[in-house]
Amino acid sequence: LQVQQPQQQFKKPQQQQMQDPPALLSLPTHTFELTPSPSTATPEGAEFEAMAREKRALKVKLKAFEDDFLSVHGRKPGKEDREHMKEMYNRYGSLRKTLRKRMASPADHDDDD
Repeated sequence: LQVQQPQQQFKKPQQQQMQDPPALLSLPTHTFELTPSPSTATPEGAEFEAMAREKRALKVKLKAFEDDFLSVHGRKPGKEDREHMKEMYNRYGSLRKTLRKRMASPADHDDDD
């Protein structure tokens, strides 16, 4: 007498619908209080810090979008997939470039006395 094991059928999981971009952009972010350093005491230092905070916030939002897209579609988002986020990617790139230039250039000091 042989007992047949029932065959298990594995169903391919259905792809989830990706969340609307505005929902992704409202993900909670952590904020940290920074103590002003001597470099932030100047208007240029404060501006640099504000730009750095904005860049970090954009990076978190873009990373969340990319991670969510990957989990839903099983691949990284391509250029067409990122089109609706183009302004955010452009702003992030612009801030990144500006901050790098400012960090690379020497501070303006009058040492020629």
